[in-house]
Amino acid sequence: MTIVNKDNLKKIFFFALILSIVFGYNDKSETFIFNNWLINFILIYIFSFISIFVHEFGHLFAAYLLGCKLNLRLIGLRRYYLATKSYLKNSFKIGLILPILVTLFSNGYLYLTTISDYDVKEDKHRRLGKKFPRISEWELAKIAVLAPVFSILLAAIFKILNITFLSVSPVTMNIWIAVLNILPFPLLDGYKTFIYSKLLFVVSILFIFITALLLNNLGGISALFYSLALAVILFFLYLLYPHVKK
Repeated sequence: MTIVNKDNLKKIFFFALILSIVFGYNDKSETFIFNNWLINFILIYIFSFISIFVHEFGHLFAAYLLGCKLNLRLIGLRRYYLATKSYLKNSFKIGLILPILVTLFSNGYLYLTTISDYDVKEDKHRRLGKKFPRISEWELAKIAVLAPVFSILLAAIFKILNITFLSVSPVTMNIWIAVLNILPFPLLDGYKTFIYSKLLFVVSILFIFITALLLNNLGGISALFYSLALAVILFFLYLLYPHVKK
């Protein structure tokens, strides 16, 4: 069993194309020159692929370690109302449509990077010997959270590399991917993490948000060090809060 199979890899290539439209639609130049735009778009696609591959690898790697199979897919809306019978025959692929619409209406100045979702199920043979044969909520939370954490770590690495020849820096790209996906909205990684482990959600969202803020003013290594320290402190304050309140 490989971590990234051919089917998921094909989907990652497609996700990267959507991201390249999101980030490369507007090359930020004063005058439009097609050759310059095309070169920038191709470079954006390369870094979009790296970024989304690392993001999805977070999910796939966690699932692999936990003895699970994971199938990537576009975020899809499967029901249009709260009623039981309000299910769509085919899911509405908002992971494809919304990012492109936001890009077009904002002329490429807003980036919607919430594209992918996944299905996960146990691999019975690989879970032999584990404490629980069925995947636990704590394990599901780890599968969800590792992707945005990998994205913010990649942003820090790109900050160290100081890549500045693109219309949108790889640092910015991965900050958007990490921050938007860790938000606790339905279908997103943050929502799944929040549902399955509120404590893990608190730690991860603090770490990602603080790192994102510090990356704008500090180097990659410094930002990671200070954000991790602050996240740990705020996490312990979160744990102590109920006792202090009493």
